[in-house]
Amino acid sequence: MREEFLPKYCIWSERTRQGEVACLRILCEQFGVLHLSAVTASAIKTWLSKRDAEGLSPASQNRYLAALKSIYKAAVTYGFCKTNPAANVTMKREEIKPRAVLDDNEFELLLPELPLHARRVVLTAAETGMRAGEIRRLKWADVDLVAGELRVVVAKNKEYRVVPLTWRL
Repeated sequence: MREEFLPKYCIWSERTRQGEVACLRILCEQFGVLHLSAVTASAIKTWLSKRDAEGLSPASQNRYLAALKSIYKAAVTYGFCKTNPAANVTMKREEIKPRAVLDDNEFELLLPELPLHARRVVLTAAETGMRAGEIRRLKWADVDLVAGELRVVVAKNKEYRVVPLTWRL
């Protein structure tokens, strides 16, 4: 499955492919001996139940299921099988864990402790809500000091959104 699927039919980005290598290896160990059309929704549910009993988190189970759904979607599209058995398997509910964040006082105490280059990055993230990748992709052409704004490129669709500069930035 992996040898044929990844190079020819996978529409994942290179970064996603790299992240899915271990997942695909495990799925191939489990289902790779079977013909694509021989895998059933029941077999997938049974395997996920076994992994659940072994203590695999719902989020990890969902990652395996998402990979299977993607594989089978491509398999159906390219005529390797007629149905997607993973389509009828529902994702597990994932627990949303609240993140610990700094309050305003803690943040103000942190800033002077950081080296200047890190302070600028942390301040930009905190003041704009930009993600790390968005900050790394910033270029001077994206900064409009006259208008007081940044043009932030959205990675997936190459469009941009405008983020106002605060007085601190």
